[in-house]
Formats: sequence, structure tokens, C-alpha cells
Amino acid sequence: MKFTSTLISLAFAASAIASPMAMEADVEERGLTRSILNPTKASTHFKATPIIGCILPFQATAIVNAFNYLLANPKASDFTTTANALLSCDFQDFSDSINQLAGIPEGSVTFARRDAFITGSTSQPPLVLQSLDIFWSCNAISWRWISVSGTGDDSTKVKGIDNFYINPQGQIKSTYAEFNSGAWLADLGYPECSASKKQ
Repeated sequence: MKFTSTLISLAFAASAIASPMAMEADVEERGLTRSILNPTKASTHFKATPIIGCILPFQATAIVNAFNYLLANPKASDFTTTANALLSCDFQDFSDSINQLAGIPEGSVTFARRDAFITGSTSQPPLVLQSLDIFWSCNAISWRWISVSGTGDDSTKVKGIDNFYINPQGQIKSTYAEFNSGAWLADLGYPECSASKKQ
């Protein structure tokens, strides 16, 4: 068992530091398009690529970057087409942190459908997040982030983590997101939620 987990760790480490030429050869061998390796040559829309075996490093990064793009650009002309490409038809979003801010009962589905996510997101102000870490397995991605702007007065930086479950087509099937909603409420003008409030 220890030997197997060591091999898996080495495989992930090797894939993470693979040279661009080796990665490109691997992508071509798997029949994936070359344009996704060079985002400056690709269109501005996200293009899902099939997960063959396990998520590759460039796929994990592209998925996180596309989701982050949606949050930061809710009024973009390509918002809906990007969301439709990134999120599966049966997409669902779960977040007790969002539920608390929105007055939705804890444990409820936050967005039960892709179109509900699109409608809810396009009515929000831009939310700019900085990536701290991205981790992935064969069918899931975890993304740690910190807020840059969009949480209110932005006086308190909000940290959070999103877990994305990816379908075989390379789209996000479900998201589980949690963040410091107390810090967010403090930024929205509720000083009683601030960590610096004196008792």
C-alpha cells in the first residue's frame, strides 16, 4: 500500500513538472487540441477537453481559471457561452457560506441548475479572487483562494476553498464552496462580524 501511494505521488509530481514539449506530445497522443495549451492562441471561450484517465495539470488550471473568470466578469459578453461550456447540463452548486449570506436554509442546494447559477451570477457585482493553490485527482479539483475585491468594502480579505467534481467531458458537474462568511459580512457593513470588534 505504501509503495502504491509513493508511485501515485511520484506520478503526480512528474506530471506537474513535465516540460511543455512533453505535455504537448501527451496531449496530441490523447487526441486533444493544441490550442488549449496556449491560451493566447485559443478563443476567449472555455473549451472543455475530455478527461482520459485522470485530469491533467493544464486541464485543472484551465477549469479553475474559467470559473474564476466567470466570477470576475459577470457582465462579459461571453459569460453565458463560457458558463455553458464550463458547467455540465446537470450542474449543481452547494455552499452553506453563500446560503448564509443569501438567507437560504443551511444544507440546501445553492444553485440547483446551470441556468440558475448563470442568472444568479450575472446579477452580482464582479468578484475578483486570487488563486492560492490548486490540487486535483482523477475527477476532482480543489481550489484555494483569497479575495482581492468584490466582497463589500474589501477591508477584510476573505479566504475560501471550492471543490469541483469533473465529468468525463471535462466540465464541472458540481461545486462545493465554503469561505469565511463572517469576514464577508464584516466587509458588507456588519461590524459585529469583524474579528477586530472588542468584546
